Amino acid sequence: MAANVTGLTSTSTVLGTDVAVKVDMGNVYLNDAEVINTDIETSNGVIHVTATVILPPADVGTIVDTAVAHGRFATLVAALTHILPQMLAVALLNATVDQPGW
Repeated sequence: MAANVTGLTSTSTVLGTDVAVKVDMGNVYLNDAEVINTDIETSNGVIHVTATVILPPADVGTIVDTAVAHGRFATLVAALTHILPQMLAVALLNATVDQPGW
């Protein structure tokens, strides 16, 4: 729960990367994102809401890289690497045929 992190200087994310934990004047920050709501219990974990999005480091890779590395998202990987590019190609072909010079 939120009270457990106030003594930490960092914590790990689901991706395995670390985020800095800072307490300043009673406010908790993860990297530079202020935690604005805490301890929202769900059936599969706890949610802590931040005022801004915490982005992964640039070296994490694409969503496909992450899905492949995790090993449990074969359908997502197939959709992102095979199905969506084919759909985009068909859409572009149709747009070009329907609107020459597009």
